[in-house]
Amino acid sequence: MRVFLDANIYLKFIRSLSDKRLDSLSKFKEYADNDKFTVIFPQITQDEVFRKIPRLTNKSLAIFSNLLPNKSPMKMLGNEISNEAVDKLRKEWKKETSKIEKSFDKKIEKVKSDYTTSVEKLIRDIIEPLADMSEKYDEDDEIMNDAKQRKLKGNPPGKRNDPLGDEIAWELLKKNCTDDDLVIISDDSDWRFIKNDKILLQPLLQREWNSVSDKNIILKDTVGSFINTIKKKEVSKREIEKEKNIPSIVDDYVVSSISPSPHSHSLRSASDSSVSSSGVISSGLVSTLPLSVGTTTATVASICPKCSRFYFGEKCDNCTP
Repeated sequence: MRVFLDANIYLKFIRSLSDKRLDSLSKFKEYADNDKFTVIFPQITQDEVFRKIPRLTNKSLAIFSNLLPNKSPMKMLGNEISNEAVDKLRKEWKKETSKIEKSFDKKIEKVKSDYTTSVEKLIRDIIEPLADMSEKYDEDDEIMNDAKQRKLKGNPPGKRNDPLGDEIAWELLKKNCTDDDLVIISDDSDWRFIKNDKILLQPLLQREWNSVSDKNIILKDTVGSFINTIKKKEVSKREIEKEKNIPSIVDDYVVSSISPSPHSHSLRSASDSSVSSSGVISSGLVSTLPLSVGTTTATVASICPKCSRFYFGEKCDNCTP
């Protein structure tokens, strides 16, 4: 059996900071390590994942930098009220709010630090190894032409305004994976069809598969629900629902009163490339994604021109002594 994870699944976990929510992806890798199935992680899917990670993480970090209000209630009174008692009150208010802001700033920086470390850990411990163990397929001229034809015809998978991606992945699956059962894990609407509350493969894709293979093809919308097909009740219904509804990192932290979860350290190479301001990986130039919020510029994810690893901040830890 082969298993293909769509890019949106990897990126959903990048958005989540909860260790518990990462359990299903960790179990997925564990089963793959034990040869329960063969991982399919095509280069085109890897490109999308690693292209979008800097943009996604930088957006999240910028949101954290803007959590504090920029005006206090006392400042909003202006100067129309002025006497000794009010002036004293304003002075005391400024002193107390300054303490609160400094304390909160420290908490925000801790949250941002924990988040970048969790992204590093997820890439290093799970996403990168899955890419390394994946079967390798050539994106030859035939694949590219077929993918372009899909796009022109408006056939799924893939979205009208997106670059070629899922179209290439699907053509690769049809060409290389028809000799065994195939599981696709994706929650994108262009892959799925819902009938009687059941999630099925999009009918056109099912028809195409049936024309080239007599093997089964199954669509799952969560990693947890797939894991349970290997071992029943390995992942609870509650955790599967949490995976379906992974919130933004701000929800993870702010709603839970900023309770960061510590992780480990390090990152992934993403070829000799750079990230443009639009979040697209391209060769030649190395740039960062500065996201300014108010007067604060958030920590940014970049790609090192020497070792090609992602890093956060001003310098690459891998190349800087």
